[in-house]
Amino acid sequence: MIKGVNRKIVEINRTGNDYFEKAILFINPQKSYSSTQQIYQWAEEYLDSMLESGSKQNRLKKWCQKHSVWKWGIIFLTGLLLGCGIMLLFF
Repeated sequence: MIKGVNRKIVEINRTGNDYFEKAILFINPQKSYSSTQQIYQWAEEYLDSMLESGSKQNRLKKWCQKHSVWKWGIIFLTGLLLGCGIMLLFF
């Protein structure tokens, strides 16, 4: 059985990912008044953001920001340097 559907889509063939060959995005009918070029640009930006959010580097960066690893690392190194400096002064 064939069902009649009138939907606008954007099909992206070059995803930039080894695992996915193609991405198909369905355009919201209420937003379809935008220009075709603008819709394609938004589709590419959306796909890029999806690919970036899954990368190992990005996940590590988000985890470090969430847990303030950099702040505690700097505090630890500063304390270590001060401790070494004090030791050198007195010994």
